[in-house]
Amino acid sequence: MRTVGPFLLTLALIISGAVLANEPAHWRNRGYHYAPKTRVPFKAKWISVAKKGRIFKYKRREFSSPFVFGELLFLGSDNGTFYAIQKSNGHKKWRFKANGTINSKAIGDGRRVYFGDDKGILYALESDSGKLIWERPLGSEILSAPVIEEGRLYLAASEGQVYAIDASDGRTVWQVDHLTPPLQMAVRGNSPPVLDGRGRLYLGFSDGTFRALSTRDGRVIWEKRLMNDGNGFSDLDAPPLIEGDNIYLSLFDGPLYALSLKSGNILWSRDLGSGVSIVGEGKTLFVSGSRGSLYALNKADGEVLWETKVGEGALTAPVVYQNILAVGLSSSTMNFFERETGKLLYRRFTKKGISSDPAIDEGRLYYFSNGGRLYSLKLLPRSP
Repeated sequence: MRTVGPFLLTLALIISGAVLANEPAHWRNRGYHYAPKTRVPFKAKWISVAKKGRIFKYKRREFSSPFVFGELLFLGSDNGTFYAIQKSNGHKKWRFKANGTINSKAIGDGRRVYFGDDKGILYALESDSGKLIWERPLGSEILSAPVIEEGRLYLAASEGQVYAIDASDGRTVWQVDHLTPPLQMAVRGNSPPVLDGRGRLYLGFSDGTFRALSTRDGRVIWEKRLMNDGNGFSDLDAPPLIEGDNIYLSLFDGPLYALSLKSGNILWSRDLGSGVSIVGEGKTLFVSGSRGSLYALNKADGEVLWETKVGEGALTAPVVYQNILAVGLSSSTMNFFERETGKLLYRRFTKKGISSDPAIDEGRLYYFSNGGRLYSLKLLPRSP
C-alpha cells in the first residue's frame, strides 16, 4: 500500500486552508460552509466559459440573461460577444462580435434572434448560423430585451424612447419619446415592454411614469405617475407582470403596486421596492426586494406571506420550479429556497456572483455569473 508523501500531504493542507480562507466568514460563523445540511436540490450538468477573465481587468457585472429557444441558449457579454450555446452540453455553436457591450437579453422567433448593445445598435442575426441580417442604430443604449409580435419588435432605449420596428428589415414603424428631468438621478437600466395580446404595450420609465400604449401607433391609452416617499430611486426598471385583469410593477425603492390593466387604477400597494421581474405562481407573487430580501405576497391584497433575508448584495429575479425557488446574489451565490415557506435549502457558491436574471427551461436552471461562466443545473424538487 502506497502512502502519501510529506510534500503531497503539505500541499493538500495548503489547498484546503486556502479554500476555507476564501470562504465568506459569515457562512462559517453560521455553522455551514457552502450549504446547510440538507439534500442538494439540483444536479450540476455543465459550465461553459463564455468570457475568460483578465488579470488587472476592472470588475464588470454581467447583465445579459440567457434566452432559451429550442436546443440553443443565446447570451451576450460585457466584452461585446454574443453567443449561441448548445443547451445539452454547453458547447458554443457560433459567436458574433457586436459594436459595444451587451447588457440586454435577446429575443427570438425561431429563424432569427434579436438583441441590442450599449452603442444603441439593434441586431438581427440568423439563429442557426449567427449571420448578420440587419443592424439598426437607435442612438441610445439598449439595456433591456425587445418583445416581438406579428412581425414587429417593440423595445425601449435608456433615454426614454420607445420603438416599434419591422422585424424583417429593421425599419422604424413608429417612435415615441418620454422626456425625463435632465438632472434626475436614476438607476442604470430601463423597463422592457410587455404585450397583452390585445393591442396594448406596457412599460415604465425612470421617473416613475407608467404607460399603456397602442401597439398600432404608440398612442398613450392611459398613464400613471407613481411616486415613492422622496427617498431613493423612483425608477420602473423591471418588466411589469400581467396576471388576469391586473398588472403588477414596482419602483426600485418602493412601493410595489397592483393596477387595473384596463384603467391603471391602483388596487393595492406594498412598500417593498424591486428592480427585477416579479414572478406570479397561483395565488402568490414572488418578489426580489431592492434591500436584499425575498418575499412571497398574496396577489389579491399584497399581504406578505413570508420574508427571507438572502444576503448582502443585489438580488436577481426569482425563478420558480415546482416547490423550489431560486434567486441569485450579486456578491456570491445562487440560492435555493422552499417555495411555500421561504426556508433556505442550499447556497451554491459562484465566483464573483450573479447579476443577470436566471432562466428556467424544462427543469433546467441556467445562469450567467459575473465571472463569465454560464451554468446549467437540473433542478430536483422534493416530494411533498
